[in-house]
Amino acid sequence: MKAESTSLRALFALGALAGALALTRDARGGDAPTFSKLPAGRLTVPSKKNVPAVSARESVPGVFVVTPRHLFGRDRRYVTVTADARIAAAAKEGGGWDASALMPSACMSQLNRSRFAFDGDSGSPTEWEENLATEVQVYAKTADNPSSGVTAIHSERIVEQNGAITLESVDAWVDPATRGARLISKASLPLELLREPAFGMKVYAGRDERPDGKRFVQFVVVRPEGPHMDRTGQIWAMREEGSLSHSSGCRHQRVAIGIGDSNGDTATVIATVVLPALDAGSDKARRVPPTPPAPALLPTPLPANGAKPTPAVFFGRRGPPREPGSFTETEVRTRVMHIQLSVSKTTREKEPLVSVSSSWGGREQVNRVVEPDATPL
Repeated sequence: MKAESTSLRALFALGALAGALALTRDARGGDAPTFSKLPAGRLTVPSKKNVPAVSARESVPGVFVVTPRHLFGRDRRYVTVTADARIAAAAKEGGGWDASALMPSACMSQLNRSRFAFDGDSGSPTEWEENLATEVQVYAKTADNPSSGVTAIHSERIVEQNGAITLESVDAWVDPATRGARLISKASLPLELLREPAFGMKVYAGRDERPDGKRFVQFVVVRPEGPHMDRTGQIWAMREEGSLSHSSGCRHQRVAIGIGDSNGDTATVIATVVLPALDAGSDKARRVPPTPPAPALLPTPLPANGAKPTPAVFFGRRGPPREPGSFTETEVRTRVMHIQLSVSKTTREKEPLVSVSSSWGGREQVNRVVEPDATPL
């Protein structure tokens, strides 16, 4: 028994060591690129202008403005804005968005929630926030909500074409009263793959240089697409000074680090990754009995006086009843990963160095998940 326990401890130690090596292979400092070696492009910036209204005839390709099927009252009317046609269709029809099975093609943010520094003269934000979501809501301007109305929105999309990766950004004005959208600006930032920490995570970066002289390294951390994406949908980024940003349900998290007079800056991205199954053929998976069918509804009898019968309350979609299916209970292994991003410069270096490293942020977590089989019984 003692020998077996010792063997188990040695096996777990080797597994932990292998996991650590898988993550530290990307921490080599000798091949860290300099700022000038990164591909150059730019990201859109918030507009300092404003518009009172946008015509219903105006639209922007890739920006979908829809009125949700279910609203919270006439005084709180709003529109949903997304850059994914599937999410727009789900909002319009009143259905749900299955975050565990589908990855959005782009993500959004709003101008009035920007966390970046404001311009001293105009009092407007100078950078788009890094908090991203699959959709945003724009509320109509009313007497008790005078600050709403036409709102600037920002979308980011990762485009892969002929082996090249770019971050495409589009800004637009959205009018919730007319559901019109007017283009503000578009930009493209080519990205270079810096590291692949482990389990499908990838870290890209690009050189963002502005006409006003501002310079940034735009880091883009991309999570893989696959099963159980609802368990890895939140990505957090914490800067050195303590501020937080997050990406909710999106494919990527962007972190901008400015190039200035200081010696550098750092940020840590916190993401949850799904680990591979230990043994697909083991007894880790077991079948769950099928769900019994719901009792059939009896027809409503006609009133004796000939009046129309009271309609039955219906919840859900109309159609034939679904056949009962079987389910399988499996184990899903997840673990938190920390990805450190940094831009540094010493007195001996001519330009800033860009580096990426990674480590585990906690112990492995095992969750029991019940999923329907592909075909009903």
